[in-house]
Amino acid sequence: MTGLDDITSTYEEAADRPNRRTYTEVDTRLILADFFARLQLHA
Repeated sequence: MTGLDDITSTYEEAADRPNRRTYTEVDTRLILADFFARLQLHA
């Protein structure tokens, strides 16, 4: 689970695959926080 939602990111949906999103703009703080949270789970 990540913090990616409509408020913290911008994405485009492919016309041929509506369930696939291409994120074009993301708050990098969320990516780093998610990365470190996953590292703690493995430690």
